[in-house]
Amino acid sequence: MPLDRSYDLMDADGEPIDGERYDDADDALDALAEYSAYWPNGDAVTVERVDASLPDPETTEAEPITVDDADVFDAMPEGNPFRDVVERLRERGVDWATIHDAMEAAYEPVEQACYDESFVEIPEYEIQAVVPDAKATSGERYETFTVAKPTEADAVAWVEQKPEVRDVEYVDRVGEVTVG
Repeated sequence: MPLDRSYDLMDADGEPIDGERYDDADDALDALAEYSAYWPNGDAVTVERVDASLPDPETTEAEPITVDDADVFDAMPEGNPFRDVVERLRERGVDWATIHDAMEAAYEPVEQACYDESFVEIPEYEIQAVVPDAKATSGERYETFTVAKPTEADAVAWVEQKPEVRDVEYVDRVGEVTVG
């Protein structure tokens, strides 16, 4: 359905100029051009569209928009545990804005916990192994390797796979490494 529109010429105070209402936008712009010729100060007269089919915002009372609870609950997955909480809050008369604010306040700490739990801590080991050394009188020396592996056996296996390692002498768990 098209809107019933008209165009008013407005004075510098924003008041309609008597007798200056037009049904066609082009006619209103032509009249504006004529006014501008008489008053070179172009901002003294303006054109404003008037929609007669819309309510006057100064005299119409605002009505709140209500959302049917069923529409919201139908959009939520059936197994979502928060659905029950939201349903109980609505039954107690809590409005959607208050529910949203409470959910927003809970979201950030839950998101942070989710992020934190995406990391794992792996033990870190120092392993002392015997390696060849042509400059040493015995022809070998000790070298310390540091590695983070899930188990001590994995750490020792990592050192033993190195071609220069002859023997593993000592393993010590020295801490943990956080990875994610």
